[in-house]
Amino acid sequence: MKKLSLKTNLAHVGVAALVGLCAVPSTTWASGGGPGRAGALTLGIENVNDSPLKATNYRQLLRFVPRSDMQVDRVYFGFKLKGANCWSSTAEYGAGDGGTMLARLVDIDEATGLPAGEIASETVNGCTRHNQAKAEVKNEVPVFAWASVNASLKAGRMYGLVISNEHPDPARNFFSFNAPIGDAALVGPHGRNELDRNAIDALMSMDPREHVAWSEDSGKTWRYGQANGQYLSHINDDDPDHPAVRLPQYGFRLTNGTNVPGQPYYAYSDDCVSCTVAYGNLQVARNLTEAGGFSAGTAGIGTLTVQNLSTGQQSSCTPVQGYGFNQCSLARPVPVKPGDTYSISATGSVELMKMDYSMQLVFPQVGHASPDFPAYQPKPAPGTKREDVPSLWAGPLSPSVPSGPSTTAWTLKLEAENFSSQKGVQTEACVEGGRNAGWIDAGDWMVYGKIGFPRSGTYRVEYRVASPGGSALSLDLNGGTLRLGQVGIPATGGWQAWATVSHTVNINAGTYDVGVYAPASGWNLNWIRFTKL
Repeated sequence: MKKLSLKTNLAHVGVAALVGLCAVPSTTWASGGGPGRAGALTLGIENVNDSPLKATNYRQLLRFVPRSDMQVDRVYFGFKLKGANCWSSTAEYGAGDGGTMLARLVDIDEATGLPAGEIASETVNGCTRHNQAKAEVKNEVPVFAWASVNASLKAGRMYGLVISNEHPDPARNFFSFNAPIGDAALVGPHGRNELDRNAIDALMSMDPREHVAWSEDSGKTWRYGQANGQYLSHINDDDPDHPAVRLPQYGFRLTNGTNVPGQPYYAYSDDCVSCTVAYGNLQVARNLTEAGGFSAGTAGIGTLTVQNLSTGQQSSCTPVQGYGFNQCSLARPVPVKPGDTYSISATGSVELMKMDYSMQLVFPQVGHASPDFPAYQPKPAPGTKREDVPSLWAGPLSPSVPSGPSTTAWTLKLEAENFSSQKGVQTEACVEGGRNAGWIDAGDWMVYGKIGFPRSGTYRVEYRVASPGGSALSLDLNGGTLRLGQVGIPATGGWQAWATVSHTVNINAGTYDVGVYAPASGWNLNWIRFTKL
């Protein structure tokens, strides 16, 4: 931004020693998202859609990644049969005798992401499985069915459940694969054949490699994204501006009879107004520096407040309002540690994730601060249950996900305006949310004090920058004692037209004052992110 005639040095107290987040471009939420499952948002679904298996060449692939080693005899998945003889004749989710379900548990080729060798399989009539599932949930309507497949599954490894209808007359005897849906522009790695376990933008606390795919040529080719079902889906049922993608919903039964959820939530286009979600039984110490909510409507989510219910510490922020993932940087970090419980409250309206009663019976630990699914409503909003989860989160990394196969990368994000000292720099409102650093002349600088780097080695450093005509910046440690290099800034088209540039540097483990220096003027800075390679 062009300098004002009077320059004011702003004394900012404290530094975002872990991460803070200025809201990001509308095409993605995760310019501040961490890697893998620990960086996944805990939400992201708006409704649920089916895929009727009406032809023998149709295949639905549910690709999943177990969180721990387990010996299973069932894999659960979303299943709907209304319209078949065993339920009702008034819907199109099933027909006739419910078809002949063939469920194949397969390995996934790590190089291609495609189904490989079969591990186990089951063939069963659709109505037979529906009636068995109904009997196990106290004769409630089942929305989960299962494949009886005995297998030893390994943590962090990709597997697939391939579902087909082998009935000789599938057009008149079929069942449906059911799945929650998310906005195609917001589902990140789940809308493609992602093979990187540390990819960013994951949702629903899932591994980035988990997805649903669809085939109409008996599995020779697979469709991803919006085309990953028997018909195209949209948010808010038929909103052409927001195409949707089916997302995984699954779970397991261990051979000892214990049911273990994988991703258990549905959504039914319900909103929650002035709601609070709590996350308990935390596994990892984190500094919560950002908060956000998901809205599929035009009503704003309002102001967000994050509170550590174990210590009383709290902080608030108000994001840019509107459709999608609305997030903001907290006024100050809220630290949490193992065993704590924290909450996020919104004064406005957010989407609501749900557990049908039959699903609660299958996975009773969900909604009761279990280690893997710690979210619940401490005071359920009218018309909702404890297990119904308002679409609110805090981060950037989940305190419920310890380090493991999907969370090995280390990332650190600094908000540009949170400098501990500076020369010649001012801040302003950022179109991406929050504030950015600007009014930068040649010779100006910013310092972010006492930043810890956990390991020696190579780091990727990314800068969110804007510049009408192009410029440059440089990075150093401890007042220029260690110079890490200069990065060119392209002409982005304006003072608030943002782009990301990066370079790689070598840093020894330790604590440093991180400095950003301006060898030339004419640029703004929104944030800096370090990732250990």
